[in-house]
Formats: sequence, structure tokens, C-alpha cells
Amino acid sequence: MNDQTHSIRLFIATPLKENDRVFLTPRQSHYLLNVMRLSVGQSFLIFNGEDGEFLAQISEIQKRIVHLTIKKQTHPQPKTTTLNLLFAPLKGERLGFLVEKATELGVSDFIPIFTKHTVPSYINLERIEARAIEAVEQCERLGIPNVHESMSLEDMLEKWSPSEALFFCEERAADALPLWEALKKEPRGCSFLVGPEGGFSVEEKELLKSKSFVKPVSLGAQILRSETAAIMSLCLFMASTQKGA
Repeated sequence: MNDQTHSIRLFIATPLKENDRVFLTPRQSHYLLNVMRLSVGQSFLIFNGEDGEFLAQISEIQKRIVHLTIKKQTHPQPKTTTLNLLFAPLKGERLGFLVEKATELGVSDFIPIFTKHTVPSYINLERIEARAIEAVEQCERLGIPNVHESMSLEDMLEKWSPSEALFFCEERAADALPLWEALKKEPRGCSFLVGPEGGFSVEEKELLKSKSFVKPVSLGAQILRSETAAIMSLCLFMASTQKGA
């Protein structure tokens, strides 16, 4: 077996630097030893979301806990682009799917928003964080998204900085600017708000449009599911920020 297994990347919640020694959690140790069948002397990649990515080698195994020696940094920590996703919580696996794909597409902050038509009455923030970390490990991203406490739409609008534009993805909005056009006017980081399955209520739409920092935008003529609207918004943002776009 190759001594370097670079297809494996693990998030480790501890400071990292070359020549330090760290150890893994029981769950991570089980994954490496029993699923990936690694042994002493083999190497893989680790990161913590702050110090960059490092090559680490299994130095010993004590009581089925893997101990590592950090060999060298393979990538420095990149600068983070602000990309906020404000979303109404979804039921079941659809929420996990949204978090996974949004993480792959570069979301820096997840902000759950409860609205009149939001179906779930509770959201498990720890589960969102875990799903985001799994996605980061898989997609070779280095930054870990922030997961914020949930809040009501009204509280969010009250606390939002008026200097920061908030793109409100509005369905059936014939007079709204297409998102791909609106993005040309906001070259910096972006914030997107997508609603629940039943959409925003009339009162909520009126409240949103009463705020000068809220920018209603259209994603096209089709009525999209919440997770589809979020992913489409993020894809358009990613495309708009590429060189030559």
C-alpha cells in the first residue's frame, strides 16, 4: 500500500503546525483503521479551517487511538470570501443536501431563518455543522462554514447592516432584476435569502421590500424548490466571480 494516501482529508479541531503531534477522535481513528485500513507510517491530509492543510503521518496507535506527526504544510489557509446563505429550514434529508452542496459551492455562513410558512419548528445546528465539515473534507476546501443561531425573519432584518446588500430570491417576480444581472453590480461578497416551501407570505414580502438593502431578484420563470433556488444562486455567484466573467 502507498505510504501517502492523499485522497483522505480529515478535519481536526486543534491548532496545527509542522512537527507537532496530535491525536484523532475515537470515531476518526475507527474510520482510518477499520474502514480505510491505514497503519503506522502511512500519511494523509489534515486541516482545521484556520492554519491551512498539512501532510500528517501515523506515528503510533495507542488503545485504538491514532496519533499523528505533522510533517509539512501542503496549502496555506486562503482568504475567505463572504458568501452568506439565509434559508428557511427544510425537512429531513433535503436540509442535509442543501448544506452539503452549498458548502461545496463556497458558502461562508449559514443563517437559518424562520418564516410564517417554515415547516420544521426546530433545527439541529450541530447536525448542520457536521454535514458541512464532511462536505469540506470531500471537496478539498479548507475553510469551515460558520453556522449561526436561527432567528425570525423580522429579527434578521432588524439586525442586518444597511450597508450590506441582501439578495431576496423572489418567485413570480416579473419586475425583479434577474440575479445574473444584479450580481454585476455587487462585485464583493454576497448574501442570498431563499424562502420556505410555501414561499414568503404577502406580509413578509412587503416587509422585505420596505428595506433599502434588500434587493429582490429573479431566478427565472420556473418555480424552484428551496434547495434548488439556493444552489442556483450560488452557482451564478461562483460563475460571476471567475476570471473573465
